[in-house]
Amino acid sequence: MQLAPAREESRTVTLEPILSTIVVTVRSGSIPVADAKVRMSSRSPETTGETGDARFDKVPSGTYTFTAEADGFARETQKIAVKPRDEKSAETPVPVNFNLKPQITVKINGTGQAFTGDVVELEAEVEAAEAVKPALKYAWRLAGNNTVLASTPKFKRNLVHPGTYVVSLVVYVHRPDTGNVLLGDAVHKIVAEQRRISVSLSGPGESKVGEDAAFRAQVKQLSNSDKEATYTFGWSVDGAKFGGNGDRESLKVTKAGRNTVRVVVWQAVGGKWVKAGDAAHSFVAAGPDPAKGSISVSGPSSVEVGDGVQLNAAVGDTNVPASALYYSWVVNGRRYNYSKSISFPANAPGTYRVTAELWMKYQPKPVKLAQAFHSVTVVRKGEKPDPLGDLMSAILGGSSKPGTSTGTTPTRQPDTNIPVGRAYTAAKLPAAQFSLNGTWNAVDSKGRFNGKMSLSQSGSSVSGSMQTPGGSIPVSGSLSGKTVSVILSFNSPGVINQYLQDMRVSQAVGSITAKATFTIGTNNNELQGTLYPFHVQWNDDGKTVTIKKKWQGGETHSGNPPRSFTLRR
Repeated sequence: MQLAPAREESRTVTLEPILSTIVVTVRSGSIPVADAKVRMSSRSPETTGETGDARFDKVPSGTYTFTAEADGFARETQKIAVKPRDEKSAETPVPVNFNLKPQITVKINGTGQAFTGDVVELEAEVEAAEAVKPALKYAWRLAGNNTVLASTPKFKRNLVHPGTYVVSLVVYVHRPDTGNVLLGDAVHKIVAEQRRISVSLSGPGESKVGEDAAFRAQVKQLSNSDKEATYTFGWSVDGAKFGGNGDRESLKVTKAGRNTVRVVVWQAVGGKWVKAGDAAHSFVAAGPDPAKGSISVSGPSSVEVGDGVQLNAAVGDTNVPASALYYSWVVNGRRYNYSKSISFPANAPGTYRVTAELWMKYQPKPVKLAQAFHSVTVVRKGEKPDPLGDLMSAILGGSSKPGTSTGTTPTRQPDTNIPVGRAYTAAKLPAAQFSLNGTWNAVDSKGRFNGKMSLSQSGSSVSGSMQTPGGSIPVSGSLSGKTVSVILSFNSPGVINQYLQDMRVSQAVGSITAKATFTIGTNNNELQGTLYPFHVQWNDDGKTVTIKKKWQGGETHSGNPPRSFTLRR
C-alpha cells in the first residue's frame, strides 16, 4: 500500500482589537464647564454639554494627549494611557477629568480722594465666566494688617485719620481637594485729608435778664467734599453748659452784664465725636424789672362764738409767674399754712388779727413781695361787735379778751428776712414733680457713647431711643426712687462697628447691650450717672471670627471699666 503525502492548508485570521470609550469631564471646582473644546491627539475635537462631559468612542489602546479649553479658563493638557481591555471591561468607559482654573481680571472701583469722617465704599469689578462668579470669594485687607476686613464684593471703611489708605483685594475659589486657589488680586489707594470747616455764631447784641435769647451756629465747608458730615453741637454760656445738641438754641438770660455764649462743633468720626471747630458770641444783658405784687384778703370781719372763719387771699398786679409765688398766713402772731385760704374756729370772744403774705420763691432766700391785714371780731351769741373797744385794746398794747394778741401790730413794710418759728420751719413747700419725658443730651466722659436720647416715662417704666453716628438704638429701663437704670441695646453690626472698628467682629457679635444708671439730684434737667460699657473678646484665624465672651448689661471688664455718664436737657 502506497501512502500519499499530506497536503498543507493555510488560513488567514484577522483579530479585531477591543476598542474603548473615553468620557472626558471638564469642571472648575464643583462647577461643570459647558461648551469646552476637548481634543484627543489627532482626532476631531468634541464639545462638552451642560454636564461638562465629552465622549470619544472606539478608541484603541495606546497613549493619547488630551487638551481642554474654554472661554474664561486656563488651557490644560494631560496624557492618558489606554490599556488593552477584554470585552467585559470595555463596557466601562475610561474616565478623563479636567479641573480648569478660571481666568479672571480684578479691578477695584471707588474714590481715591476723601476726608476724615467719610465712609468710603469700594466695589470689586471682576471679569470671569458667568458659571464661576457664584463661587468666587473675596478678601479685603488694609496694608500692614493681615486681618480680613470684608468678604463680599463691596468694602466700606470709615476714614478716621488723615493719610494714605492702601486697600488690597484677593479673589479666590475654594476647592475641597486643593484648598484655596488664588485667581486674581488688585490694590487701591485712598488719600484722606483732614476736613476743614469754619463755624460762625449769631445772636442778639443786647438782652435783658428773664428774657429768652436765641442763637444759631452755622458750619461752612472749607474742604471740597461731596459728602455731608454728621455734626453735633455743644453749648455753654460763661463756661456753664446749657441746651441740647442742635445748631439752634435758646437761652434764658439770668445774669446782668456781659454774657459770652460759646458753641463747639463735634464731627462723628469712626464712632467717636471729634472736635471740628468752635465759635463765640457776646451780648450785654440789662438787669430785670424789680419783682412786684399785691395781695388782698376777703372774708368776714365779725362772727359769733362757735362759728367758723374762712379767709381768702387774692393776688393783684404782679410780674412774677404764678408758679414762683406762694402764701403765708399769720394769725395773732403765729404763722400757719401756705395755701391761698385759711380756716379756723371762733372759740372765744376777742379779736383775731390776720396777716396774709405774698412770697416769691428765690435763691438763696425767698422774698416777701406784699402783705395785707384783716381783723375778725368774735362776739358772744346775741352780742354786737365793739370795734371801738378792739381799737383801744390794740392802742393800749393788749387785752384781757381771750383770742387777742398781746404783741405789737405787724409792720406793713415788706422785708426780705426768712420768717422764723416752729410752724414755718416745719412746713415744706411742694417739690416740682420729676419726669424723664423729653430729649436728653447723653455725654460720655470718654466721648464714645455721646448722642441724643429721647425718653418716655410711664409710671416706673422708661423707654425710648438714642441717636448715635451709626444709627438709632432702643433704650429701656426703670425708675426706682431716685435711681434711673437703662439698658442700651446695640442690635445691628453697623451700630456696633462704630465702637469695635471691625465689621467682621461686629457681624459675629450680632447684638450686645450696655447699662447706665443715674441719680436724680436737685437739678431736674441734669442727671449724673455711671456707664457700664460692653466689652468683647474674640479669635480671628483669618477665615472665621469666633466670639469668646461678651461683657454686657452691666457686667464690667478691667479693659473697659465703668465711667462717668451725664444726661442734660
